[in-house]
Amino acid sequence: MEPDDDTVPLVDFPSARVESSEARPSGESHYLHESMQPESQDAADSTSPLSSAESNLYGPSPKLPQLSAAVGSVVEVGSQPDARKRYVQANLAALGILVILILITIIFSTWLGIAIKRKIVMNDEGNAIFSWSMNQKSAKIIESMWNAVISPVIFFFFDAFLFRVARVTMISEKTSRTVALRPLVAASSTDAGTYNPIKIWGIVRKSRSRLLPFAVLTVLSGISLGSISNVVAYEAYTKTAGETSVLLRTLNGIESRSTLILPPSQFSTTEQLANFTGQVNGMLTAISYQNADDKLESDSYVGVNATTASLNALSTEIIRLYNVPGYKLSIGCQAQPPNTFEPAQMGGFEVSIALIASDGYLFRARYPGQLTTMESEWYDPFRFIGFRPDKMELYLGCALRFNQPAHKTPYGEMTFKSFEMPQSEFIGTKKLQSVSGLRCKVTRQTGWHNFTREKDLSWKRTASVWDGPNVDTPLTIADWQVALNFHGPANSTGVGLEPGIGPAFWASAKIPNSAAAAFAANIDYRILALNFLYAAGETERVSYEVQSGANFGGDAAIFEVQATKSGIFYQLTYVPVLLVIGLLGVISVCLVCLAMVGKNWRSQTFKEWRKVDSLRLLVDAVDVLRDEPNVKDLQDASNHDLSQWAKRFNVRYVKSVHDGRIVLQH
Repeated sequence: MEPDDDTVPLVDFPSARVESSEARPSGESHYLHESMQPESQDAADSTSPLSSAESNLYGPSPKLPQLSAAVGSVVEVGSQPDARKRYVQANLAALGILVILILITIIFSTWLGIAIKRKIVMNDEGNAIFSWSMNQKSAKIIESMWNAVISPVIFFFFDAFLFRVARVTMISEKTSRTVALRPLVAASSTDAGTYNPIKIWGIVRKSRSRLLPFAVLTVLSGISLGSISNVVAYEAYTKTAGETSVLLRTLNGIESRSTLILPPSQFSTTEQLANFTGQVNGMLTAISYQNADDKLESDSYVGVNATTASLNALSTEIIRLYNVPGYKLSIGCQAQPPNTFEPAQMGGFEVSIALIASDGYLFRARYPGQLTTMESEWYDPFRFIGFRPDKMELYLGCALRFNQPAHKTPYGEMTFKSFEMPQSEFIGTKKLQSVSGLRCKVTRQTGWHNFTREKDLSWKRTASVWDGPNVDTPLTIADWQVALNFHGPANSTGVGLEPGIGPAFWASAKIPNSAAAAFAANIDYRILALNFLYAAGETERVSYEVQSGANFGGDAAIFEVQATKSGIFYQLTYVPVLLVIGLLGVISVCLVCLAMVGKNWRSQTFKEWRKVDSLRLLVDAVDVLRDEPNVKDLQDASNHDLSQWAKRFNVRYVKSVHDGRIVLQH
């Protein structure tokens, strides 16, 4: 427990105790225990000391003549009018500098906020850029100079002034209560900001809040230094360094401007086949749940006649590509029913549906499985897709029981034609099938693309020019109706998996929340056509991408395009948040220091600019400790005992009534 101010033992020795002067009789500085009284008058004359307060009141002690003479000469000089004038000038200068520092910091903070908001360029991380391009070595040197030299030097002069003022005003003769010697020693030796908890605790502990403003000033100064020291940083960025050319591999394996040809019907390895089927099946499943409208551009599938592997293999220094050959696929459809509709079982696990259009063209739809699937009442409507033998046209059809009414579509009025199924398995309401659909063609147009590399190193198409003719194109996906063994998700009745690739395009083309009773009226036929267009484009692209791993096309597939390369440069930035914290810390330090001055500006300590630093406290402590009877015993005390004694030894500064000097009193 901390002792009060009235009785403070010098050291906990059983032979002697010394009480503070506040509890002593009037006219006496202190008294000794009876066991400590001298036996003779001579001994009393030689050993009975005056208290520090009494010695200070009645003149310098004869034991330290040189120190007393020096202090006396300072007091004598300080009492002269010229010295007083200098003290007043110093005080006014200190106040003026504090006010100027506050004003400058506030003005700079205001300008900083306006500049960051309106003028200074910010990077993606929110840091302000304020330097030119440089190499990494120069940027690192400047950052290190700021962190290790410039900001510490700035705060050296800042702290030198602030702590000089703070040590003048942290304790004075106006302070009515005492403070322990240990925190006073810690404060007197502090001349720079820090947020070291051990240092701050050493100042605050046992100081009874006398030194709390000084501790706050120390912490705020340390935070300001830490923030401003880390304000400046450097970052790397890419910048155009010149033009060059790079090599890419064409997607079709022939040459960059030719119309894409169909790949071989068989892949060279089972690994390629597994890769292809895995990607295409995944794509079809995704389309079953989410339509492809957002994956197309202006209702067209845009592709690049260069493999993804060759694009990704380019050096990261390449940031732009020019005139890369490309293409786009578009689809055109017409709603019409077929003239014939003839499903048949082909072998054990394949069903073929033959349709003949009004102009005599044959379309054949195929799906894996049994004919009984179509005959089942659970699969109504039955959705399918068929292709011409030359793969130049497709038919997106559906078969429903009963007669169906006509519906308007973006591709004309959709009318249904009814067919009596000859197979005996078609019974009941399934015996009569109404069939209709969209007859479509896919066209290809070639052109050129420009690309820019993104931050994640992916390529973004920035411009496209289409200068080639629109030509009908064969459809790679036609070869994979049965081979993929694809089954779509559960149909509208919620049972079964519909076989074939056709149901995937119909599934996500349904109009959300449609109240129409007829199935055909619930379909968005534009989405239906776009779903197929995306699937056709992706199937073709994946097929070529997978085969390109086997050097498809050889050296003839390599072509050259123009590119822009970049270099890595560095620029200096500063973090506005850290700068604001540092500036607010500087303002707070100045305000705390100004408050300390305002509290003690009428004191004799401030008028004489009496700075309580380590040297001053040492001299004052010698003056007060020389009369303590047990001070010599402290030389043999342990560090712990000495520390505990300093915590209990309370002192304060007083003004001598004898000569007006400021002295330390126990």
